[in-house]
Amino acid sequence: MIQHPPPPPFDPLAVGGAPAASAQGVSRLKPINPIRLLKQYWWLLVLALFAGMVIGLAAYLYLNSERQLFRSSANLLIRGQVTDPTGAPGDAAVGTMDERNLINALTTQASIISSDVILDPVLRSPEVRNTQWFQQFQSAAAGDGMAATVATAGGTTATEGIVQSIRDLVRPRRDALSAKAELRKMLSASPRRNTALLDVSVTTENPRDAQIILAQVIDRYMAFIEEQNSRQGDEILAGFRRRSDEARRELEARVADINNFRNVSGVSDIESRFNDTESLYQARITQRNELMKDLSQVRAYYDSLRSQAMGGVTGSTMQEIQAHPAVADLDARVRQLRQNLQMAHDRYGPQHRHTSDIRRMIEVAESERRRKVDELARDRMDAMIANASQSMTSLQQTLAELEAGLPELEARRREITSLRQEHRRLELAEEEARLRWIESREPIERISLLTNRPDFTRVVRLGAPTEADQVYPRPIPTVGISVFLCMALVGGLVVLRELFDQRIRGSECIKSIPNSVMLGLIPDVNQAPGEAGEFANCFRDNPSGMVAESIRQLRTKLNQRLDQEGIRSLIFVSAHAGGGTSSLIANLARAWAVQGRRVLVIDGNLRRPGVDRMLLRQVKPDQSGLLDVLSDGAPVDDAIVQVMPDGQLDMLTAGRPHEVPTDFFERADFKKLLEQLERRYDLILIDVAPGLITSDAQLIARSAGGVVLLARAVSDQRGMFSRLLQSFQGQSCQVLGVVLNGARLAAGGYFRDNFKRFSAYQSRAKPKPVKA
Repeated sequence: MIQHPPPPPFDPLAVGGAPAASAQGVSRLKPINPIRLLKQYWWLLVLALFAGMVIGLAAYLYLNSERQLFRSSANLLIRGQVTDPTGAPGDAAVGTMDERNLINALTTQASIISSDVILDPVLRSPEVRNTQWFQQFQSAAAGDGMAATVATAGGTTATEGIVQSIRDLVRPRRDALSAKAELRKMLSASPRRNTALLDVSVTTENPRDAQIILAQVIDRYMAFIEEQNSRQGDEILAGFRRRSDEARRELEARVADINNFRNVSGVSDIESRFNDTESLYQARITQRNELMKDLSQVRAYYDSLRSQAMGGVTGSTMQEIQAHPAVADLDARVRQLRQNLQMAHDRYGPQHRHTSDIRRMIEVAESERRRKVDELARDRMDAMIANASQSMTSLQQTLAELEAGLPELEARRREITSLRQEHRRLELAEEEARLRWIESREPIERISLLTNRPDFTRVVRLGAPTEADQVYPRPIPTVGISVFLCMALVGGLVVLRELFDQRIRGSECIKSIPNSVMLGLIPDVNQAPGEAGEFANCFRDNPSGMVAESIRQLRTKLNQRLDQEGIRSLIFVSAHAGGGTSSLIANLARAWAVQGRRVLVIDGNLRRPGVDRMLLRQVKPDQSGLLDVLSDGAPVDDAIVQVMPDGQLDMLTAGRPHEVPTDFFERADFKKLLEQLERRYDLILIDVAPGLITSDAQLIARSAGGVVLLARAVSDQRGMFSRLLQSFQGQSCQVLGVVLNGARLAAGGYFRDNFKRFSAYQSRAKPKPVKA
């Protein structure tokens, strides 16, 4: 059964990415990885922790023996102003305040407690003057006065004595001011958050003094509040009494005005007079309106009669006229003649003389009837018009007489109405004055009830001042501050050192260099788990180790670049000696050879060759090399030495020494030789001298295809490596990137966990025996 190799582990060392932003130089401040710093310097922080604890404990013991502070505290409850005198004491609905008014009230009361109005009487109280705290101010004043007396007795001049006397008078005042300023510092009054409580405390070096001083402050403050409430209550009552007296005097004036008005105008029965006059006036107005209505109707009837007289009688009048006896007789005569006419017509015919006579008689009778009707109509109409005219005249006379008496009655009505309105106005003024006087009495009674309530005072003392507790020094805060300062000092120094440290420690330092690309990271052989021996032989001696794995990762990264760019030759350059280019080339050469590529290693470090000792077990003394090929024209095949028996890895040594070996790199022969070798091998690796102390690397780079820079962790600096990178700008070759060699666990604390995971993964990846 074929056993497949275990899958590759998670790549803990894979780094790289896009080049950093272009810049003219390297910043002196290096980016900081806080996790790495914490893992790297944890032991220093632990030492700072213990040092801070020791220093804090020593400081606590010293301060506890030299300066102790004790604090006595008390609580005051600030209530809202009582507005309901009938509410029960302690009722939650009595004296409530909104949040803004509560905060303003607490702030105001806190400022009153620390004001001169409270502190001056406190300092004058015998209890405070007998405290140990106050003795220091009295002793200072007494000492100054004694010194002045001694100086005067010793023979001072009169002027000096006067000056000293003035000083003696001023000194107690200065001490009093000092005591008040000190007391203001010792006293604290602050609102408690989200409550209506005011916390008041006094801090002194003597526990008994703190309690005594605080008790005096609270007593004086409560007395001030009671005095202020009493004074304010008296002032408010006096103001309301003044307003009540003014209202009473105004009421008396209104009563006098209405009495004088009644006596002068004699309008005691004004209402009955007003009612009688108003009734008479309204009756006359009603009568006038009825007369005017009747007159209007009579006038309309008169006008209609005149119209009928001109157009003829019609309607009922005509019926009455037709019913008149004379007209009725004529109507009977006409009817009789018509009957005779019909009989004559039937008997004699229409043309007979007798028939014609009867017809003429009918015409005469009808004409007579019309004359009679007209005569009766004229007589009747004239009589009706005469009666209507007489009625209209009578109504007009009556209306004129009625209207003639209305102005006098209306004037009398207006006079009585004016008197009545004035009387009503005086009565309303009296009523309003009486209401104001009654209302002015209510606040006096209300305030009297409020001031007599037990909860009228807005400030309530919640218990006596507590016994003084020690507040300074305290062990936990003192030690905590000391620990914090020590750790902050050590941490700050570590951060400053890390910021200004120019040494390359990890991949983040490489990325901070402008125009740099990270190709790979090689861990330090001495710190990588499971590694033994030299770095140059790690890939050969321990192919499953972590260093060999990092070489493979670097090989993979370079293969991608080489295939993309078509590069066949690479030079490896470090800034200074000891960078590890020869060892890296030895490992990479074996790695590429194992991969199946034909690799040639050229030792281009003609000043201090050494890669041959890493690849070859023994070098012949007469073995020709690079210098022999370039200077003496020795065959290149004779100079190439086979490293691996399968021919996958060969080497061209440096050859014999020469006085100025770098001159050969500027000749065209070297470039032709390199082109010839590139056609024979898949990849050519060239080891060169350090790039910052020699010009070999820049000369060889003109003929090579690519450049790989090698940085030594902890040894190389960012600015130095930036100069090395800039030295290859403008060359015909391409700088592929940077390899960080010798990365240490201490330099990159997170590498330690990756190394452990890799070691554990490798130990679990060992193949297990296959059961039959």
